[in-house]
Amino acid sequence: MPYQLGKENGPDTLLDMCVSYCMNNMSILVKAAEESGPWDSSFQRLQPGLNFPTTISDNLFNYLTRNVSESWNAQCQDLIPVFSDIEKTPLSKVVIRQQIDLSEPGSQSLFNHPLNHLELTCCSFCDVFSYEIFQLIKKLRNSMRALKLWAKPNCLRCGNMSTTESVNKLTKMQESRDNMAPLISSNIVDLRLLSVQNFKHREFTESPTMLKCLVEPLQNLCHLNLTGCGITENDLDSIVALPKITFLVLSGIQFDDIHEGFVKLGKASKLKHLDISCSSQDPKIYPNAVVNMSALLELLSNLTSLDISGTNLAGDRLKESVSHKLETSGQQEGSIGMCTSEKSCNSLSGRHFAFLGLWNCPDLPFSWNDTPADQFSGWENDDQILFSASVYLENEKMLTHVLNKLFAGLRVGPRPNKILDGVPTMLKAIQLHPLCREIQRSANACLFLMMNGKSQAIPQRTRTFIVETLVSCVNQVKNDTYTAKCCVCSFLCLNMPHDAVYCHLFKRYVNCLLRILNSYHGDFFEMYALKLLHETCRTERPEKSIIGRETDTLTYLLSLIRHKLANSCCDDTMERAWSCLWSLTDDMPENAKRFMEEPSAMDIYMSCIQTFAKQDGLLKKMTGLMANLSEVPELRKQLMNEELMMLYCNLMDSELDKNGVSYHATSVMSTMVIDPLSTWIISQPERSVVLNKMVETVDRWDLDSKMKIKYRSLRPILELVVEYDTPEAQLWATWALCNLTRSKADRYCPMLELEGGLPLLEQLVEDSRVLPRAVELGVMTLQQCSTYKALLTDSNVKEELNSGE
Repeated sequence: MPYQLGKENGPDTLLDMCVSYCMNNMSILVKAAEESGPWDSSFQRLQPGLNFPTTISDNLFNYLTRNVSESWNAQCQDLIPVFSDIEKTPLSKVVIRQQIDLSEPGSQSLFNHPLNHLELTCCSFCDVFSYEIFQLIKKLRNSMRALKLWAKPNCLRCGNMSTTESVNKLTKMQESRDNMAPLISSNIVDLRLLSVQNFKHREFTESPTMLKCLVEPLQNLCHLNLTGCGITENDLDSIVALPKITFLVLSGIQFDDIHEGFVKLGKASKLKHLDISCSSQDPKIYPNAVVNMSALLELLSNLTSLDISGTNLAGDRLKESVSHKLETSGQQEGSIGMCTSEKSCNSLSGRHFAFLGLWNCPDLPFSWNDTPADQFSGWENDDQILFSASVYLENEKMLTHVLNKLFAGLRVGPRPNKILDGVPTMLKAIQLHPLCREIQRSANACLFLMMNGKSQAIPQRTRTFIVETLVSCVNQVKNDTYTAKCCVCSFLCLNMPHDAVYCHLFKRYVNCLLRILNSYHGDFFEMYALKLLHETCRTERPEKSIIGRETDTLTYLLSLIRHKLANSCCDDTMERAWSCLWSLTDDMPENAKRFMEEPSAMDIYMSCIQTFAKQDGLLKKMTGLMANLSEVPELRKQLMNEELMMLYCNLMDSELDKNGVSYHATSVMSTMVIDPLSTWIISQPERSVVLNKMVETVDRWDLDSKMKIKYRSLRPILELVVEYDTPEAQLWATWALCNLTRSKADRYCPMLELEGGLPLLEQLVEDSRVLPRAVELGVMTLQQCSTYKALLTDSNVKEELNSGE
């Protein structure tokens, strides 16, 4: 039967959540590299005491190769040996679609497990049909039930090996063995499913014994897929002789003599599914198609599923001539009267199928009213195209045609929310074909168009699959600007970075954005990928710590600013970069320290703020960043230099109060002056001059102004409230609290109370060391909080009374 896509919209299972968390926090499972040492056959790197059942081991391993592996590094290759112990991490199913070298001892350890399902792409065995890889597979002769081998026509590594080289290598290896023993199947007699796709090499088409040696011993084989292998009717004898074959896929078969080929196929009388489709752009036109197809169907009486896409084997629908002449009642039987009638000239009459593959057939049989099937592939509407995509997920060429047709329809205009049902199919397509450029492009483009404007209707579990798939896609695809743009657009449709945090992919998501920004250049990526990074930098403390500690975000942002500075370009990109740095250091001392540790960070800062001194939007971000840096006591010694302090002393006079430049500059100086007098080691500006200017600056501010600043915590301000030895700093702090509780009472009055600020203000207004203006501001703040609390209480009482009525 055709591929049926499972329901993906249920809630996350506990197993899925645990697997995702563990594989994105590998220290839970694996010893640190310095503890584990190099891998060998007797040494395991799994943490002591861990022992998993097969189900969990399979999920962990296949999550690793599906999502964590990246073709541009050795991460997956290094982690495979974790699964070498058949007692602690027993595996039954291994799927590897990435570029993993199976010649490594750690990788070969996988074949010590009693696997019953193995799936490999060509990048795992680029010496086509090499003796070594099949000797590994032979080790599984007692357990193997399903084997899938995919060659990729566009694989750079495989593509470099000519057909002659491949055959010569194969011949030499075979000649070195006794009696040219079959390479794979002689000892795997209980194999039930064999899929060997896209092996268009002469060992299949010109060596008459190759295919026979491959399939003849497999007497229990039920499912055989030879898509894209260049099979002809001459190769069918050994296939139809298989006694239990019920599912046969020969997509791309080349019938030179269709009559002879169909006679041979008719001998496989137990077939329930047959695929003899053609995936080329132009349909394959066979002579006497209806006669031969009808004869074949008579022989295959058990057939319930048939794929004849891209051929004329369905026949066509013809209209008979119409006579307008009135006939007598004695007219000959079969003659036509006044009305027009249609006659079906097709090979499918008299049969009904559960599935018919009719994609790209002449005369469009999928549009007939009486198409004899419960389900059939075609492009008559969105539902049919999406169904076709799910059917052809494993057929690379056919899937490419379907996705192109789907994209052409999606780009015409918006679709109803029902189109979101196709999202899981697009994700499967991206995951199944990581090395196919065409599918990556089309599937990602369709995914974005499906989600655009409808993302709120996507369930959380599906969002998890989307994030996992997009992150892995970016890491796999190289130098493909189109696919990268599609991925960025899809990220913009989601609730990022929340969705990445939810599925434990936050760090990989950040690295994904950095990879995009470093690999692809232009206005699109600077605008949208940097926007995503900016939103990520504004997350909560744990995630911001990860960004600063475990990614190169700080380094990238400074590099971007340096590039803009070199070109004297102050644009939205530069402002956003400084805004990212401001957010990353907000209430994050460790990130502030890491910023200061970046090479030339302060040199870049000074050059930028001096070069673009009149750019008020930029100055707001840069002074906000400096305010965060100055809040860290250990950094104030590094900031204490004349050039920087003179700059900020002058910025306190800035008229850009609406953008907070003067406010932030005064904040910086407030934290710089609270340290002991001995720490003020510069001669200019003098500390007394700074203190006087702070008072003058605060006094001129409008208390009703609304600062465009959002505090996550009032802790840095409250720390200045208790600085009785520096009343000028207290003045700034009390003004800030009064302004915040006045302009945004619903946010800052509860925050002030929750963080213990009210007792501090009550103590401040009673202390004689405090400046009169600071006392006044403190009293106003307390009154505002009291008023807000009273109003809130009255509102709650009224709601209770109304609900009681």
